[in-house]
Amino acid sequence: MLSALAAAAAEPPAAPAWPGAGAAGETVQAELLCDSTAIAAGSTFRLGVLLTIKPAWHVYWKNPGDSGAATEIKFTLPEGFTVSPLRWPAPLRMELPGNIVNFGYERQVLLSVEVQAPTALAAGPVAAQAEVSWSACNSEQCVLGQASLRSSLKTADRQVPDRDAQTIFGHWDKTLPVTAAQAGLTVRVEGGIVPPAGSGSVTIRLSGLKLPAGAAVVIDAPGNVVIEKAVIKPDPSDGARITFNAKTPGKAAPPAKMEVVVVYPGDDGRQHGIRLDVPLMAAMNKT
Repeated sequence: MLSALAAAAAEPPAAPAWPGAGAAGETVQAELLCDSTAIAAGSTFRLGVLLTIKPAWHVYWKNPGDSGAATEIKFTLPEGFTVSPLRWPAPLRMELPGNIVNFGYERQVLLSVEVQAPTALAAGPVAAQAEVSWSACNSEQCVLGQASLRSSLKTADRQVPDRDAQTIFGHWDKTLPVTAAQAGLTVRVEGGIVPPAGSGSVTIRLSGLKLPAGAAVVIDAPGNVVIEKAVIKPDPSDGARITFNAKTPGKAAPPAKMEVVVVYPGDDGRQHGIRLDVPLMAAMNKT
């Protein structure tokens, strides 16, 4: 099933060449894209920030891992437009010297949202804005960066797609993690955080998963949850098995669920993933 999902991805664009222009020392270049040349009342369209990253550098996923800072994007449109949560392609799991593990992106990534236009839309251009910040790192240093991006979206009686932009969005949409159901997997969670100790071990069994080469696990742990020793291994009796330890050092209660993503390289040269929403409390995972 996983090979079929990866094979379904569009052929990737050629490896992006580093533009090289801009301010001295620049490590990331950001561009605001829209999948339509004109939007219409009630239409749904995509906005995204395409980050092109200098070779040997990387930027970070929503959970950067042991170091770094998450990439942040705030989209602003006029009142009446509805913007989805930011959509994150499956990240790389990067192991650095000193047993540091980071989650992020190299070369290029498109971070996007889906936008619903209001059913009543006045004639004239629509202002779209994206405030972007990132931490870009290589093996020796990290550099903070930011960009204020603006675009004027044309309006029309009917939505008009931008074919070139839709090709880019279509490629990156296929790198967004799919659900376990979409991947044809059965998920069983065992263990979890046990009060009052505030810690515990978690095992996630994935029936139907033939573990792809290079697969890894990345976890979007909230600030009051510490994850340790997260690994994924083949399980001859049950497809694959993820194990990790979780604890809450503070007094704040952990969230009911946490996002766990199995990431793996696809045949298209891009990273793919399977998203799992995992209950954290042991009482929720009794079998």
